[in-house]
Amino acid sequence: MGKEGLSLPTTPKGWAIHLTKLVCAVQRAQSLPRFPVDVEAIARDYSRQVFPNEPVTMVEGLDLSKGIEGMLMPNPRGTGEWGIIYNQAIKSKGRRNFTLAHELGTTSSTVMLTLLVFNARTATWRTGAPAGT
Repeated sequence: MGKEGLSLPTTPKGWAIHLTKLVCAVQRAQSLPRFPVDVEAIARDYSRQVFPNEPVTMVEGLDLSKGIEGMLMPNPRGTGEWGIIYNQAIKSKGRRNFTLAHELGTTSSTVMLTLLVFNARTATWRTGAPAGT
């Protein structure tokens, strides 16, 4: 794919549609199966492309309190990086993937709000082959 600038979504629904279309396009282009979706790879690779100053750099399971499935956390060192944490007690791969996808949506919305609040320059979506291909 060549580079092209697109406006980023501004709502959670917009992000869901945007990411779904992106995943489908990559899967078609690389003849990958529709499921399962590698949400961890998307979180790392896509966030680095779209939000290079605030990417998701960690996806990890931790021992969380009962009732907490996952969370989005900024890097405590203040580097601008984010981590997606999921409850390691989740045994179902599907449920774990759902939790990661939910937190990825939170990441997109949080970073977009940060960009809007601080009146940052307009971000553009840079398309290209996923990292590692």
